[in-house]
Amino acid sequence: MTTNLLCRCQGLIDCDDVLASSEAFTGRCDNKWENLKALIRPTQIDVGYSWVEHKLQTQFDNDDDAQDELEDAIPAVLGPSGGEATAIFIIDRHHTLCALDKSGRDSLEVTIDVVCDWREASDFWDRMEAADWVYLLSRDSPDALPTVRTTSDLPSRFSFTDEDVVFVDDRWRALASFSRKYEGSCGDYDDYCERCFIRLCDTDGSSIPYFEFEWGYFFNVALSNATLWPTLGDQSAFQAAYDAIDDDNDLGDWQTAADALIPLCRGDAAATYVLPASLGSGSLKGYVHGDTPLADDPDCADPLCPTYEPTYKPTLLLREPRNAAASS
Repeated sequence: MTTNLLCRCQGLIDCDDVLASSEAFTGRCDNKWENLKALIRPTQIDVGYSWVEHKLQTQFDNDDDAQDELEDAIPAVLGPSGGEATAIFIIDRHHTLCALDKSGRDSLEVTIDVVCDWREASDFWDRMEAADWVYLLSRDSPDALPTVRTTSDLPSRFSFTDEDVVFVDDRWRALASFSRKYEGSCGDYDDYCERCFIRLCDTDGSSIPYFEFEWGYFFNVALSNATLWPTLGDQSAFQAAYDAIDDDNDLGDWQTAADALIPLCRGDAAATYVLPASLGSGSLKGYVHGDTPLADDPDCADPLCPTYEPTYKPTLLLREPRNAAASS
């Protein structure tokens, strides 16, 4: 049973006090990034470097804007981190914290929403995978399709500074975010009404972590699959824009390439595309057909802690097939 007996005498509890206590805890805690960073653990291997740069330039160029961007709490799970230590495993907004870390604004306050306290769970990663709160795909090269890794491949700490980056760059995850910044014109709708896809909430009203990686996978496949594009001209336009991206990380080039993805996002093939088993074998979340204008994304709640029941995995016995035994 979770108890929250830690003192909230002056606002939120310090997150380091939560971890130092033996009491189980769910709820919100906060601390300055300089104190919190060492307690944070990622639940994904890759981030889009250029999207981190975009957030850095647009949301972290001064303290006031940066603190506004950090107003929403970061959902997380408390879990074991070697020995008797406990860490904060964030399950969303990795790019936001990467931009904060790179900005050097270490004195800003970050609020964590602890949705589960699984610090005592010996099956911690089984629980995380069952809840879809860990993303274990990564690429061997920029344009290679991602393959499944293990939890041992996750970064064991959090860092995204000029001197120290623990994440792998995923260009396609970055393009998925840039594709939502396509500027259209739809009358009373906002500036991004023709963006690639809408960010939906889950059936329980909570946010869906990692689903932008699914769109990144689809874009990656379409790089060499002309049948997914409405026209060959659309594919050629994207290929040219993508090839024009250089190592200088010009954000304008990234946005140009992402804009060229809109016909693909809104096309018929995206509506029926089935993701591979490693991504759940489902459809692309947030798909909208054609030039249908999009309103603002809905406000999704932080995830709720699920009831976890271990999956029984029977031992496979080697035996003769029944038909073989019957015919002998």
